[in-house]
Amino acid sequence: MPDSKQLISVCVPVLNEEQNIEPLYQALLPIMDQVSARYDFELLFTDNHSTDGTFEIIQRLAATDDRVRGLRFP
Repeated sequence: MPDSKQLISVCVPVLNEEQNIEPLYQALLPIMDQVSARYDFELLFTDNHSTDGTFEIIQRLAATDDRVRGLRFP
């Protein structure tokens, strides 16, 4: 039977937010876990070409959690 859960996409625009990516992710984990029986989640970070380690942190999270996605604008 196909998965009939609705997808919730949390879109987060970022620019030089390396100090905030991990705390946001950690804050959202319990919420996603709490309602995971009813909903699928994706966290979509859109990076407006940060000059700090923002995008590297997003890539690291995406490598370990398939609900995390990152787009980087030129």
